Amino acid sequence: MDLWSSNFYCLTSLSIKFGCTYVGRHGLIKYARRLRVTFLFLLLTCVALSQQLAPVEVRLERLPQDTGARGLDQALRKLKTTARLLQTTAHPDDEDGAMLAFQSRGKGAEVMLMSLTRGDGGQNKTGSNLFDELGVLRTLELLESARYYGVELRFSRAADFGY
Repeated sequence: MDLWSSNFYCLTSLSIKFGCTYVGRHGLIKYARRLRVTFLFLLLTCVALSQQLAPVEVRLERLPQDTGARGLDQALRKLKTTARLLQTTAHPDDEDGAMLAFQSRGKGAEVMLMSLTRGDGGQNKTGSNLFDELGVLRTLELLESARYYGVELRFSRAADFGY
């Protein structure tokens, strides 16, 4: 039996998988090399795209209240209670910061603040920001405040149409 006949190649794994007909000894080797290069190219492309699409993790510095003896005291206080509190507000500037901080940091309750809008329909006395810019500004301010209050912050998708 001739090793390079089409019958021999059709019995090999490469020819069965890829439907190879007789292409000669060197033709099948070139085909396998081309297939390997194509596979490596696709693999590297997928890896590169997955690195670009990976979520960016933002690390915030811990507040002084959350470190040291105070941080340990708060962590132990949170273990002693199962209390949960949800405050719902219409706008980002409607929250009761003192009550939220007292319940979260003072009593150890799990506190969540739900703001229905992002405050993009109001007015800004300190600048010329309106609509979307104002909503982003107020959202960032409330996120920073929530860190100090020790609460989890959520927003709904409701639009604020202003006055």
